[in-house]
Amino acid sequence: RIYGQVNGDFYWIQDDQAGYFFETWQQASPEELVAEVLKNTQLWGTDLTALPGFAAALEQYLNQLQSSGAAASLANFKTGMIEKTKAL
Repeated sequence: RIYGQVNGDFYWIQDDQAGYFFETWQQASPEELVAEVLKNTQLWGTDLTALPGFAAALEQYLNQLQSSGAAASLANFKTGMIEKTKAL
């Protein structure tokens, strides 16, 4: 079993792929992690690195998540999505 922690409380992560993500995260930089996970055709059924700009966007979000935390990253993501929607 793999556990996460939030505000000092532990919780059981109930995801069949949790071990894969934990191990990959321990062995890779954010850029390497994104590339490894997106290339995993067993996980996604296709190589997602083939999508133009997708890996770069994920690297940006992951770096922001690590540097700013989840709340700030989600707020920035939401703001960006609202601005993009208004531009349509």
